[in-house]
Amino acid sequence: MIAAGRNRVEERHSVSAHAEFEVIRQIETLSCDWRMSDCTLYVTKEPCPMCAGMLVNARIGRVVFGVPDPAFGGCGGAFQLHQAPNSLWHFPCDGGVLAEEAREVLQAFFRQARKKAKSRPVEEGDDGRKNIPDDPDVREDLSERG
Repeated sequence: MIAAGRNRVEERHSVSAHAEFEVIRQIETLSCDWRMSDCTLYVTKEPCPMCAGMLVNARIGRVVFGVPDPAFGGCGGAFQLHQAPNSLWHFPCDGGVLAEEAREVLQAFFRQARKKAKSRPVEEGDDGRKNIPDDPDVREDLSERG
């Protein structure tokens, strides 16, 4: 194993803070290259279309995932971006590997996220939407605006 990542979307307030992005960035730094044709990426859940597109661009060698996402998966669920006919790169995907174990990991992750969300203060942003910042500095910045 040369890199590991996890979903940090809520923690970083960033739509691109998916585990796949984190891993790809680490591999780029370690290898000083963006081409990853000799790498296999193992993920708990089928990559979304955004991540699948990035994996095509990174020239990933193979993807193995546990839980398929028939509603919005980018590697065989709703979309087949890893095998798009006009793409310059294609890679094999093996889905459903250790699916039950992967499902348990995801369920535990979301149980913990819901528990954490209940314990945080909810603030109203400038646009009227509710914000639940994780970072105390961000929370302080928001309170100074209002």
